[in-house]
Amino acid sequence: MGERIKGKTLVARDEGDDAHGVTIKLYSEETNGAISIIEQPFEPGLLLPPHVHQNDVWLYIVEGTMHARVGTRPSRRHRVVGC
Repeated sequence: MGERIKGKTLVARDEGDDAHGVTIKLYSEETNGAISIIEQPFEPGLLLPPHVHQNDVWLYIVEGTMHARVGTRPSRRHRVVGC
């Protein structure tokens, strides 16, 4: 974990720790385990194998469209809606 200012909750666009192509913006240790924030770019057409998260996952899509299956529900398309 990089050096941080305790209690800082805003992370600038160019801030974060690189971890093999994923940028860690906020560590769970900085929020008493409440949340961690990562930035992870995906190449067009990328297909991830089915997997399970042990925690809640929220996605914020900045650009493009993403399909995701949650549980046994059919795949859903998620896209950017104007800001």
